[in-house]
Amino acid sequence: MNVTNHVLSVYVGRDEISYAIINDEDQVVVFLKSYRLRDINNFFAYKILVKECLEQEELFDREFKKINIAINAADFTLVPEDFFDSKKIEEYHRFNHDTEGNLEYFFDVIDEPKIANIFGVESYLLDTFESSLGIFDIKHSQTHLIQEVLKTSSMTEGRKLYLNLQRNHVDIIGIYRYKLLIANSYFYESPEHLLYQTLNAAKQIGLDFDTDTCVLIGDISPDDKTYQLYSKYIQHLEFGNRPNTVKYCSELDVIPNHYHFNLFCIS
Repeated sequence: MNVTNHVLSVYVGRDEISYAIINDEDQVVVFLKSYRLRDINNFFAYKILVKECLEQEELFDREFKKINIAINAADFTLVPEDFFDSKKIEEYHRFNHDTEGNLEYFFDVIDEPKIANIFGVESYLLDTFESSLGIFDIKHSQTHLIQEVLKTSSMTEGRKLYLNLQRNHVDIIGIYRYKLLIANSYFYESPEHLLYQTLNAAKQIGLDFDTDTCVLIGDISPDDKTYQLYSKYIQHLEFGNRPNTVKYCSELDVIPNHYHFNLFCIS
């Protein structure tokens, strides 16, 4: 495959690494690959696992037109634009998170609503990305999720709670009529633990279970215990759809539309 006219999107999560190749001429996703990372109990082992995973992928040796990385394995802090000072990003991050290791700090700007997303990436991971991928742009995956979810909002709909599910982590985003109500990421140990996190977030945003909707994206299917548990407590459940900012080759039709949302919304 000649990829000089293609864009490589890479999602680096706590539970998976996935990537897609997009033909930049017609904006079609032509290739997808995903690795489920094995269970690990410390961040040092995680860093080594990411390095091994990226180094063994032969496609990364090719020259892409552009490479975009979205990292989820990094704590983030959202700051409204009116209170944001780019010279204080480390200070903002340290206020909310205990800092361990050698971090390099970044921030993304979310246009609507006007918010800065501040995050710190371990230098070891950055070195791994550079050695395996070369030149790249990096953003926090939550930035892409928030922007994509808000595009689906409407002035006529009620509140919505989006759950981007991975094996042991979930991104929760709540919106109401183009407004961001909540955005956070959580670790969970069981479906019951996940349900607790979900109901707590729903309470925070004032979700009305009789009328409002909970949208499921990511690694979940109707046969999962998590879905069965959700259906007992949440009346309006639905699966999300792929972002329409790109098109998809027919080979991807076998994959449910709500899978890999966190990868397909990278722009």
